[in-house]
Amino acid sequence: MTIKILLIDDDPDLLDLMAAAFARADFEVFTAKDGIVGARLFRAHGPELVVTDIVMPEREGIETIVELKRAANPPKVIAISGAGMMAGHDFLQWATMLGADEILLKPFQMSALVALARRVLGLGEEPSAADARLGLPQRDGPHARPS
Repeated sequence: MTIKILLIDDDPDLLDLMAAAFARADFEVFTAKDGIVGARLFRAHGPELVVTDIVMPEREGIETIVELKRAANPPKVIAISGAGMMAGHDFLQWATMLGADEILLKPFQMSALVALARRVLGLGEEPSAADARLGLPQRDGPHARPS
């Protein structure tokens, strides 16, 4: 059974890189340029995991996470952002509080994102020293924190 992943990001180059990394790892990949398209693809395909950027035009990632987590079969969610702190707001912290299962600060290695996705999906990969080498956040509690 192929695992479906939905990637949502307004940066077309990053979206292409993430899609290629997940395709190489044998995931079925769907891509969206914003939260509106992402929500439509989620309803159409029912992916097990959604990786979403936070700061995007049209519909941003926070609103998208809230909508996805209200679904009858909510997906696992990894929130990604390069914004970090803007105007005194920690976007990744908000994502965690509103339902993101994990967070990852941009820039990141594609191998780190795929490894984190495997861990979130319960595909047998536990946090390890390898995670540190890949730049994955270490878990202290229910959610990872950016380092």
